[in-house]
Amino acid sequence: MSAAAKQIIEAALKLEPAERVGVAEALWDSIDAEPTADVERQWNEELERRRQKIETGQARFFSVDEVKADAQKILSGR
Repeated sequence: MSAAAKQIIEAALKLEPAERVGVAEALWDSIDAEPTADVERQWNEELERRRQKIETGQARFFSVDEVKADAQKILSGR
């Protein structure tokens, strides 16, 4: 991380929580722009790959409870 970035972070951490949220949102919005054509193409390819797996019966599905249980195991280090 550059010295300039470190200075910005240090200054931002001195702000009130609501102001920090505003700064974080502004930063996020600045990188959450329209996808490039390449990203759009890759995402469409991924969607097609997933659709084909579903149609051919190769896709695996998990319940919300299964996903939560697995996440909890990972987070607890088990």
